[in-house]
Amino acid sequence: MKAWNQAAELLAARPGVTMLLGASDTGKSSLAVLLANHLSGAGLKVAVVDADIGQSDIGPPGTVGMGLCEQPIRRLADVPLQGAYFVGSNSPEGHSLSLLVGCAQMVAKARQRGAQAIVIDTTGLVHGRAARVLSHFNRDLLQPDFLLALEREGELEHLLRPLAIACGLKVLRLQASPRAQTRSRQQRKAARERALRTHLAGSRTLELSLDRVSLLRTIYGTGRPLDATEFAGLSQRLGCPVVHGEWIPEGLYLVLDGTFEQSRMDRLKEQEGVEQIFTSRTDRLRDLLVGLVDAEEEWLGIGILTGLDFADRMARVHTAADEARIRAIHVGILRVSTSGEEMGRIFPNDI
Repeated sequence: MKAWNQAAELLAARPGVTMLLGASDTGKSSLAVLLANHLSGAGLKVAVVDADIGQSDIGPPGTVGMGLCEQPIRRLADVPLQGAYFVGSNSPEGHSLSLLVGCAQMVAKARQRGAQAIVIDTTGLVHGRAARVLSHFNRDLLQPDFLLALEREGELEHLLRPLAIACGLKVLRLQASPRAQTRSRQQRKAARERALRTHLAGSRTLELSLDRVSLLRTIYGTGRPLDATEFAGLSQRLGCPVVHGEWIPEGLYLVLDGTFEQSRMDRLKEQEGVEQIFTSRTDRLRDLLVGLVDAEEEWLGIGILTGLDFADRMARVHTAADEARIRAIHVGILRVSTSGEEMGRIFPNDI
């Protein structure tokens, strides 16, 4: 499209950070490919940051991926992955903070690698409060030089109007690609599962000691453990097995192997003199997508948390990552089988 090529020429003359904005199936990925090839052809070192966590092309689903364009590409998936930040969900809803941090870290990594032009392909979320938060804070945090908005019939104006008057930000409104195909929810799920299988290829199940490896983004392991002898009494009072417990600043954290009646929980709060008791269940701490990093927080890959051994403080993780390098496990809310099948999501409070 002529307007797309004109935008690419403008960006080549004034290289910097360009953020793409548009609903799903408007052609953002195609525009990112066009821009990357044009900017590379102009002699610039180009990086692409893929923040579309639901339909990731660079990196696995649930991550913000980054790669440098070292040769012409036909699709974003041709960009080699050179860094990623784990978000842990296939939707930005409820994950605005981690998505923003991931974008900022990947832009910083691209600059460290010498990128002169950075193209950010964002999520297709354009309606609701989360969309406004992401667009506004992405502008503040990433400070893009250009915002390229793909629209069909002005559906982005509620986001663009306040951004257009931002000091120093050039907003270009472009027509969505007429060749962009609308994909169903099932087609999107199937695409994510194919990507998960690719990134899990060659995996085996590791037993990782939580005395050596940090388990992050969960309450588990952040408090003072209860004595194992206390579990029997708690189990009796709640009417379900308690397999792990910790005193935390907010009150108590318990891992249960079953369900309880709320009246029993209310009584337990009174008896223990705490305002809050946070609970999780053993079945909610299994089959979770996780991100693995080394001691320098460098990306190693994804894995599946298949279970926790609370007595021996061991995490079982199905992954292809180098066991010797793993120093932290970032826990997500997306439930995935070891064969790459999505099985839904848990609530963030469940972990």
